[in-house]
Amino acid sequence: MNLIDKKIDRLLLSFNKKYRRFIDTKFHKIPASKSVLGFLFSGNESMINGSFEVEETHLIKKLLQSVDVFVNVGANIGYYCCLSMQEKVPAIAFEPESQNLKFLLKNIQANGWENDIEVYPLGAGRSVGIANMYSEGTGASLIKGWSKSSSDLVASIPISSLDLVIGDRLENKKILVLIDIEGAEYPALLGCSKLIQQNIKPIWVVEICTTQHQPNGVQMNPHFLETFSFFWDNGYAAYTATLPPKAISKDEILKIDSSKTDTLKVHNFIFVEQNININTLL
Repeated sequence: MNLIDKKIDRLLLSFNKKYRRFIDTKFHKIPASKSVLGFLFSGNESMINGSFEVEETHLIKKLLQSVDVFVNVGANIGYYCCLSMQEKVPAIAFEPESQNLKFLLKNIQANGWENDIEVYPLGAGRSVGIANMYSEGTGASLIKGWSKSSSDLVASIPISSLDLVIGDRLENKKILVLIDIEGAEYPALLGCSKLIQQNIKPIWVVEICTTQHQPNGVQMNPHFLETFSFFWDNGYAAYTATLPPKAISKDEILKIDSSKTDTLKVHNFIFVEQNININTLL
């Protein structure tokens, strides 16, 4: 790349950042609207009109009826946190991306739920530290090159583990954990060793991409098998987050891992303790 091309790239990057912030500021000033789910919300029209993740929304709403606390890692602008509090379940949210965080806080305040949620402007990882977050908004990721995002748009964020932040204070609570952090799920799970071994095992909904959104040169999620194994090793069964949920066998995951071919065609999964019939939760 010659000097002129580099200057053009820098100018385009600067313009894109300023334009994004202008749009975010503009939308941030728009009053929250009443969503089809009954709460006030702003920042994403599909989350207001009911077209966002329809199956996942239905499943999480049902699962919330079986728990005492909702933990949302990668809370984005607060859609599932608002759904949780609408269902009278207090929430704990992790969201490090600054623009997402602004909307998250706005949506909480619009509904008067300030005392029903803990919000941590942190990324989730195996331990404490500082990491680079690439891109902005919904697609922001700790994975460089995730979903073809520019590696030039980068910000440093603090990270911590769920075990450190939550500790043992939810020991006797029924918990639903939702993790959606754009490819960085496995390191976050490694920081949940205490949480996953509680006497009352949490229910988990986790985004696990197979071949989707991987950086250039990466054919498949390098932690695909390890992520499922983390749950199997801790006494869980796996299901697709679809209607109805489909049980996922170890053989199928092993075959996908060896063939590098995605036969599941979904990227959101539910994990429940092996001795629990998932249908009783739904």
